[in-house]
Amino acid sequence: MTTLSRSFTNGSLAIAGAAAVLGFGGVSQAFSVTQVTTSEFTHQVGDKIFSDFSVTGTTTEGSDTVDMSFVGGNYQVNYNATTTGGAFAALTTPGTLKYKVTIAPGYLNTFSAAGTDAQGGPLLGGNYTKVLNATGLPTLTYNSNGATPFGAFAPGLKTIDVVSSWSTGGGNNYINSFSDKYIQDPATPTTPTPEPSAVLGMLALGLTGVLVRRQKG
Repeated sequence: MTTLSRSFTNGSLAIAGAAAVLGFGGVSQAFSVTQVTTSEFTHQVGDKIFSDFSVTGTTTEGSDTVDMSFVGGNYQVNYNATTTGGAFAALTTPGTLKYKVTIAPGYLNTFSAAGTDAQGGPLLGGNYTKVLNATGLPTLTYNSNGATPFGAFAPGLKTIDVVSSWSTGGGNNYINSFSDKYIQDPATPTTPTPEPSAVLGMLALGLTGVLVRRQKG
């Protein structure tokens, strides 16, 4: 548990917000809720494929955004309340974000641990809750101004279904954004290492090609 705690508390659980962050293949891209909830939407970051999104409880304008990224050793799904005009936006009613995360074929990784958090208000102390439920993971609950929860997955999982829900408690409470974080084992995308016999075979084929080219020359 010490390793997990250190990973989540080493600044990696800060909300990414609307700012672009570096992930595999370049800068993370923010998608509108309308985009991610289409039936054909999938997005891959590193060895993670994100798909099957559905959302309830969005802001009135319907222009909230979702981005997926790899930051500080964690894969992230970030949800941001947004307005088209740039005015203040917030989630003020209960809602859910559902999605699937799959480790792409050909990778050896499995899911290891997860955490979740949120930011909101009012500034003098809000009363909001963020809950993460996923396949093979204990329920994680983040309460405003509380500690960030994290937990370990059941071993061997390569596909998870996620229900990420929130509640503001009514009144003047609101949520601006929230984030789900995932650690995998091994920590970086890993593909099988070729067997020594396979490596020798590839070298042999390469040498054969060289000899053929020399004979033709």
